[in-house]
Amino acid sequence: MSTYRALKGYSVKSITSDPANTKEGQVWYNSTAKQIKISPLIAAWASGGNMVAARNSHAGFGNQTDAVCAGGFISTPEPAADDAKALVEEYNGSSWSEVTNLPTKRSSASGCGASQTSGMITGGIHPNQVTSVEYDGTNWTDGGDVPAVSRMSAQCGTVTASLRCGGAGSPGPAINQTIEYDGTNWTSGGNLPHIEYGHMIVGTQTAAVFAGGHNGPTHDNLYEYDGSSWTGSGVTLTANSGTNNMAAAANGTQTAALWAGALAPARVSTQIYDGSAISVAADLGTARYSVNNGGGGTSVAAIVAGGYTGTASTAATEEFTELVTTRTVDVS
Repeated sequence: MSTYRALKGYSVKSITSDPANTKEGQVWYNSTAKQIKISPLIAAWASGGNMVAARNSHAGFGNQTDAVCAGGFISTPEPAADDAKALVEEYNGSSWSEVTNLPTKRSSASGCGASQTSGMITGGIHPNQVTSVEYDGTNWTDGGDVPAVSRMSAQCGTVTASLRCGGAGSPGPAINQTIEYDGTNWTSGGNLPHIEYGHMIVGTQTAAVFAGGHNGPTHDNLYEYDGSSWTGSGVTLTANSGTNNMAAAANGTQTAALWAGALAPARVSTQIYDGSAISVAADLGTARYSVNNGGGGTSVAAIVAGGYTGTASTAATEEFTELVTTRTVDVS
């Protein structure tokens, strides 16, 4: 029978207590507990506190423990124009609470921001919007107007360095426009490779990645932005994500992105991009789309809140965590 040393080239270290900072795949023998232990990488979704109001097509920003969701449709089963709301909720890592409403109601807007005290919401419909509003944790103030009405645009970055691309008029065709915000004004950036809306974007104004959407010739290709132009990454989303990849939740950066859920039909799939390849992670507990556009969190600490299940809006919140943990090996 092979030994661990023969298989791995080294012996299992014997120590009197578990190490303080374990690494993925690390194995040791705890001589005090008389147990063999290992540190696997665990990645899973867990239920968080439900939103105050079930909703879909809302915008969001922040992080897993300080997220903001604003506007959207609050309706069952199908949204109507008069169901758009100005309601805003904050998440503290365990529960949601209502805070200051948006100045005007809107749905299908986009959002971005570093935290619960520094974020923005732009565009949207019902009624048609070109306005941007900025949030400081208490109040909403006017930001720079976007050039045209657009719904289901994608947005990432911060309040003073935001990137926004694509979208569709209401009514009106989808666009391939990219615009950049400096905290005061919007200026044109490099156009998307094709017209698109309902897509997913993460990253910064100078290092972003987008995928999916409703309108493009393919909904699986990934494109990266360098601050001036978009280029294909040569990577595609996985086949199990479906053919639409629209209206999923987006979290993370250009080299550590996570996308969860999507349309056609509502799905539970989770995909992670490390800058060079796509991998499939644990499924959501609730299939959904039209979730918190603008996301919240990172690829190892993400959050998905609300959305549309295909039959109704949901208030369900899920948190994704990827971390190295300690487990005891059963040798009996």
